[in-house]
Amino acid sequence: MFLAKQKTNRVKVQDASGLSLFLTTFFYGQSAHNIVSVGHRFRTRGLFVRIEGSGVRVRIGNNVTWSGRINVFGDNVHVTIGDRCDAKKVAVTAWEGSVSIGSDCLLAKGADIRSSDIHRIFDRDSGELLNPARDVSIGNRVWIGHDATIAKGSRIADGCVVGMRALVTGEFDQPGSVLAGVPARVVRDNVVWRR
Repeated sequence: MFLAKQKTNRVKVQDASGLSLFLTTFFYGQSAHNIVSVGHRFRTRGLFVRIEGSGVRVRIGNNVTWSGRINVFGDNVHVTIGDRCDAKKVAVTAWEGSVSIGSDCLLAKGADIRSSDIHRIFDRDSGELLNPARDVSIGNRVWIGHDATIAKGSRIADGCVVGMRALVTGEFDQPGSVLAGVPARVVRDNVVWRR
């Protein structure tokens, strides 16, 4: 196991002897008490993890192949990626809201997952925050197509397929559905997919 520490921040990597040198983790500002954990047989052609906050947990499961960026902003925010996932040049932005991705998922190049709009919008008179962050949950064995966007508050059930360039903005609880369009809607149900 490889372990790096900085201001109580930790990066734990199983099987460090086979780890690509392209896993880069940065802890910014006053970040403290954060843990990045990477499981057995992790493979990457470049993964950049950026954390600004405290109490952050990033967990990548076993037998995962992942490249792209994972950006985490805020305190006690979690990003979880299940076992046997495969992602190519995917962006995950967990900004004051957590992101959970199940096991056996396939994410195509350019997929973008966000738990926030990043910039805040307030009511001018009351000062009320109009667009708060909301967690994102992606089930097991979900296939997300090229350049698809999964927005804050989205929930995708097990076995679903998200079409190329779709914009998912809601909760889809029916397993085995095909989601497509802007905004995404169910265009077919009762499907299974293979790698």
